[in-house]
Amino acid sequence: MTAIAPNEVIGGRYRLQRRLGAGGMAAVWLATDERLGRQVAIKIIADTLAGDGDWLRRFQREARAAASISHPHVVSVFDYGVDAGRPFIAMEYLSGGTLRDRLTGERSDVLDPIRAASQLLDALRAVHAAGIIHRDVNPRNVLLDEHDHLYLTDFGIALPADATQLTQTGMVIGTLGYMAPEVAGGDPATVRSDLYSVGLLIGELAGARSPGPLSALVAALTAQSPAARPDSAARALALITDADATAVTAVRTSVLPPRRSPTPRRPAAEEERPTTVMPHRTRAAGRSDPWSSPAVGRSGGRAVAAAVLALLVACVAAVALIAGGSSPAPPRVRLPAAAPAAAPLSQQLNSLAGMVNAARSGR
Repeated sequence: MTAIAPNEVIGGRYRLQRRLGAGGMAAVWLATDERLGRQVAIKIIADTLAGDGDWLRRFQREARAAASISHPHVVSVFDYGVDAGRPFIAMEYLSGGTLRDRLTGERSDVLDPIRAASQLLDALRAVHAAGIIHRDVNPRNVLLDEHDHLYLTDFGIALPADATQLTQTGMVIGTLGYMAPEVAGGDPATVRSDLYSVGLLIGELAGARSPGPLSALVAALTAQSPAARPDSAARALALITDADATAVTAVRTSVLPPRRSPTPRRPAAEEERPTTVMPHRTRAAGRSDPWSSPAVGRSGGRAVAAAVLALLVACVAAVALIAGGSSPAPPRVRLPAAAPAAAPLSQQLNSLAGMVNAARSGR
């Protein structure tokens, strides 16, 4: 097989532009999909492994595993093929490089650690839901786009959750610095071992500025005993969500004033009526003030005023009758009509004054 060079066309449609990176298993190139007119990343297996049946099957499995997962934070696979004896995978191209590049560069502090941790755990939740164990979560297998969103990639050694070990007994595959202790000791990889790797990565990403929710999360994910870790990425993600909700509640309680119950809105008909303000009274202990009692509302106050008015009218009539004695009956005086019971108290008092004047004038 000839060496791969820029401007070479792979699979009859992908024109190579420049190499993005290379490792012992494969090289990744930036290419243009000439059929669809878009940029893609082309992963081409190394020439030294192209004739190895086990590695070819592994490469095919990577393509199938990634293509089976549809998630906003898992790199999409578009195509798989063989060109001049070299298997390749066409994938989504992300311009932000790897998380390892960012962590070792000068712009790592622009990443929001809580958002990044949430995106990684949600991606891993989708991977596990598809029945796949990643087995090699590390910063080189996390890519970024131009908006600093994270994407999980490289399923080269991923396995179905119910599969046996891929390699010979005693051989361990993965990135040692991010490997769970039980896997390093020879046990099969599991959901919890993937979570251990993510915990180490999140701890490195957050660094010394790790917020409270992330400190507790990293401690839970990196517990030495697998049984002490969350049993799923969804549960790990809930640790962030629950802690955030608790923190927000605490901040609101300490900073914001207590909420007051809204004042019931009065009907429009009542809002248009003038309101009589009663003078302030001091109540003796143990005695109720009928004017401020909840039992006496606006309608109750009017009923009391009407009763007082009727009593005063009766008194006026009685005084007039007594004053007349046994003298001939004076001409009958037509008293003005009393104000309606629903009228304001001031109007009712004015009506009463008119009735008293009429009674006096007729004596």
